[in-house]
Amino acid sequence: MYSARLFGYDLGAARFIGAALFSVVIGLIMATIYRQEEREKVMQTLETFEENLPDIQFDEKVFDFGTVYEGATVIHIYKFKNIGQGVLKIKNIRSSCGCTAVSLTSKEIEPGGTGEIKATFNSKNFKVRITKKIYVHSNDPNEPIVTLEITGIVKVDVEVNPAMIDFGEIYEGESAYQKLTVHPEALEKLKVKGLEISSKEFALNKSKYSEGDKEGVENYCNFESHCSSR
Repeated sequence: MYSARLFGYDLGAARFIGAALFSVVIGLIMATIYRQEEREKVMQTLETFEENLPDIQFDEKVFDFGTVYEGATVIHIYKFKNIGQGVLKIKNIRSSCGCTAVSLTSKEIEPGGTGEIKATFNSKNFKVRITKKIYVHSNDPNEPIVTLEITGIVKVDVEVNPAMIDFGEIYEGESAYQKLTVHPEALEKLKVKGLEISSKEFALNKSKYSEGDKEGVENYCNFESHCSSR
C-alpha cells in the first residue's frame, strides 16, 4: 500500500496529525467552556449564599455609666439590628462577671428586624473604675462573637482606711493600737457623727480628720487583752 507524498511529506500521516490536533483543540475549548460554566455556577451559588447571610449591627458596643456609689444598680439596653438578608440567630450570651446579668428579647431576628439585650450591673463590693464585658454569640459569619462593654466609676459612701485592722499576735495583759480614718465620699453635706464598737476589749480615741476638702473622723483603735489563762 502506497501513500501519497507531496514535497517529500506523507499526506496520510499529515492528515492524521492534523485531525488529532484539531480534536485536542476542540477538547480544550470544550473543557474551557465547561470550566467557565462551572465557575459561573459556583459564583452564583456563592452570591446566593452571601445574599442570605445575617449581619448583626449594634447601635453602641461600649456604655459608660459615669459615676455611681457602691450598692447602686446600673441598667442599660444594648440595641441591635439584623442588616443582612438571612435570619439572625443568637446562640448564646454570657458576661465576664456574675455581677452583670443579661437578658435577650428574642433569639431569632428576621432581616431588617431589631433586638435588645438588657444588662444589669450590681455595684456592690466594687470600688474605683470597673469594666465588665458581655459576649454575644450568633450565626453572623463575619462577626460570630460581639464583645460589649459596660464601664464606669464606683465610689463608696464612706471611706474607711484601712478596711480591716489586724493587731497581729498579742499576749495577755498587753495592748495594741491601730490608726483608723473615716470620711464621707458620697455627699458633700454628709458628716460622720460618731462610731460605736461592740466589744469591751476595744476602745476608740476620736479626733477630727481633714484632708483637702474632705472632713471625717480619725480614730486610734486600742485593744487590751483581758483573757485569763488556764
